[in-house]
Amino acid sequence: MTVLERGSPSAALGAGLLLQPNGLAVLHALGLRDALEAAATRSSSMAVRDGRGRTLIESQVPDYGNGLDHVLALRRSHLAAVLDDALDNAPGVNVHYDSEVLDVDRAGFVAYPRAGRDDRLSADLVIGADGVHSSVRRRMSFPSRLTATGQTYFRGIVPGAFDAHPGEYWTALGLFGCAPLGDGTTYFYGDATAPSIERAMDAANVDAFRQACISALPALAPMLGAIETTASLLVNDVYRVDCTSFVDRRLVVVGDAAHAMAPTLGQGANSAFVDCAVLVDALRQGQGIEDALAVYDRRRRPSVQRVQHDADRVARLSSTRSGAARALRDRALRASNRPRSARKRYDASLQINPTELTRMVGAVATHATPARA
Repeated sequence: MTVLERGSPSAALGAGLLLQPNGLAVLHALGLRDALEAAATRSSSMAVRDGRGRTLIESQVPDYGNGLDHVLALRRSHLAAVLDDALDNAPGVNVHYDSEVLDVDRAGFVAYPRAGRDDRLSADLVIGADGVHSSVRRRMSFPSRLTATGQTYFRGIVPGAFDAHPGEYWTALGLFGCAPLGDGTTYFYGDATAPSIERAMDAANVDAFRQACISALPALAPMLGAIETTASLLVNDVYRVDCTSFVDRRLVVVGDAAHAMAPTLGQGANSAFVDCAVLVDALRQGQGIEDALAVYDRRRRPSVQRVQHDADRVARLSSTRSGAARALRDRALRASNRPRSARKRYDASLQINPTELTRMVGAVATHATPARA
């Protein structure tokens, strides 16, 4: 298997993220549990609060067995380092860093830069895990749509583990979230589309940025005060990707390349891990690549597209800024805060039961040598 990675192994990637039980099931089954938890923080409950810190929804992470009863907050760079190390030590895997895909065709030929020149390889299967603006997806013959949602979020990490409730806050300025990362730092993220936030960031005025955030979320003033500059924030526009199929002959897409979504359910990276588990499980059945890809598409596309719709709905709800509309929304959320309903919603967001994902990955035996773009 050949892996083409556009970045370098030492590149710092993003800020933080939350691994949910579905993503953890895949990674644990690959033997990466201890490495991940070396610099991460577990949380066994989830909560959404208003700007004054009052609980709107709170529930326990369900126990799916095999230690899958929590979410894990960690740096993206730590996750990348763990995965890079696993790839470097995997038998039969060749990794080429700084090798962004230049071209790919449906027959399985891939062009990429190597040692200052363009190189090519031929693969039985090309897996495009190359993000929102996927080169692999663009070469597929089926219709796909890349939609700018108009949503923008900021993300960052500050030094210190602050005495604040981890989780999300739905404020007058939109969504804000935070989580300790287990290495003495705290990850935070939020909606960047409110006018006061947008003006402060356009002017690179960190004082105005902090003041706007603290006015909407005074309970987190100590943490927000630790933000030193707006230049340290990562700002991302949110795109949605919709495909009529995830496969085309020898080409297949996973993750954001197949179904980029709003980050509001925390299922972007986790859904990508589920994609990979289902894809390899389908290939393991030994029924031929085309038949296996058809199984993958049939099993993944409907469920993950439902999660895309749900993430859009949560994005709209969390960005409500009218005082009257927020009050109505908050009352409805408190009224819906029932354990059985919360469990049903959470199970749906995971798409596949984590116990089944553990079984899939544990049963994997390599039968193909794909190239991943």
